[in-house]
Amino acid sequence: MIATHRLGFGLSDAPGVDEFDYTFDALTVLTAGVLRTLGIDRYAMFVQDYGAPIGWRLALRDPTAITAIISQNGNGYDAGFVESFWKAVWDYHTEQTAQTDAAVRQFLTLDATRWQYVTGVADETLVDPETWYHDYALISRPKHHPA
Repeated sequence: MIATHRLGFGLSDAPGVDEFDYTFDALTVLTAGVLRTLGIDRYAMFVQDYGAPIGWRLALRDPTAITAIISQNGNGYDAGFVESFWKAVWDYHTEQTAQTDAAVRQFLTLDATRWQYVTGVADETLVDPETWYHDYALISRPKHHPA
């Protein structure tokens, strides 16, 4: 089994946005390069969350390479996205302006990071605050937030 780690996610290297184009297409090219380097030309894949769009792109690029797909929280469709939550992201994707940039940067705050961990949890005391502080520290790395 091979589990790739996405560039810029978690503890992996995180070049600045002036050094790498953080798009699903660019991340797909990197992942395809890893597979090629390892000599893997046929595989089953497990896709999850932000890795799913990369997996879908790999499958579209070379459908004969895929033997199976297991998806966990890996949307390949628009149904189920809560518009009130995703509107800022969709607006930014459509057009990068000062207003859309400011709106999407709200997702990078400590409060927004905490929200992801405790929203819908019946007893928030069961969620260790270190989880959202750790994530927030990683997404707050200076290269991730150009002026």
